[in-house]
Amino acid sequence: MTFAPVPIPDLPDEPTEPTQPLPPVGSTVTYTLCDQDLDLIAAQAPASEAEPPGYAEGVQVPGVVTAHGAGTQLNLRVLLTDDATSTIWALLRPEGTAPGTWARLAV
Repeated sequence: MTFAPVPIPDLPDEPTEPTQPLPPVGSTVTYTLCDQDLDLIAAQAPASEAEPPGYAEGVQVPGVVTAHGAGTQLNLRVLLTDDATSTIWALLRPEGTAPGTWARLAV
């Protein structure tokens, strides 16, 4: 079995203080995929799939909160498929609207 190298993500920016309570562990937020996420997705795709379908920078997917970091940073288990059979980790991601950030679900 051959393993593909996993890219090391860039360190996050200095955390900002939250203006409202962070979503609790176990809750769902919206996560916006970034280029580093696409590298992780490609690294875990079967060799027969040169380019996993449906993923691009800026695509929004659900993420489950697994831990709180400093400021608005969250660790997320990002769900790439509806049945959660394909996932990636997004660690210490800040709140925002840019790729690589999470947002609260609209109520």
